[in-house]
Amino acid sequence: MHHHTGSSPIIYTMEELRIQGEQLPIIKGFEKTYVRAGDEDTTKKYNDMVDEVNKRKDAFKEQHPDATEEQIMESVQSQQIEVLGTVLKTHKGKEIKGMGRGGERDLSHSSIGSTSNSRPPRVDEQQLQEVQQRYEQRLKESKDRAQEQLIEV
Repeated sequence: MHHHTGSSPIIYTMEELRIQGEQLPIIKGFEKTYVRAGDEDTTKKYNDMVDEVNKRKDAFKEQHPDATEEQIMESVQSQQIEVLGTVLKTHKGKEIKGMGRGGERDLSHSSIGSTSNSRPPRVDEQQLQEVQQRYEQRLKESKDRAQEQLIEV
């Protein structure tokens, strides 16, 4: 699959979406990075991911009929990498095909491959600092809003 967001790694796209409040930043990051009009293969894969997320939501609702929408989304959010792995398949080792280091599986309990010989991720320090600054600003704003609400109460 061809990457459609220039030189920006998909992991940065996912982080930006998470900071913006996207409920499924990993799945949406895939869509933003790879899906383009006329590209049936990636569109199908994205649609398969959405279908898998909906199946997991339904299964959670069946198991927990009194769960709130927030609890359902928390459950699905924690399974996004599994959804990617299910739809995109995986390379031998820990990387999910097409996701580079942005979609790594945890192999700490697996005998397939070792992380000791894997390459470290390339990090653009400036972009990382910008993402961190945006995150800290949003955190400060959230704390300020919470303090204002507490004062009102």
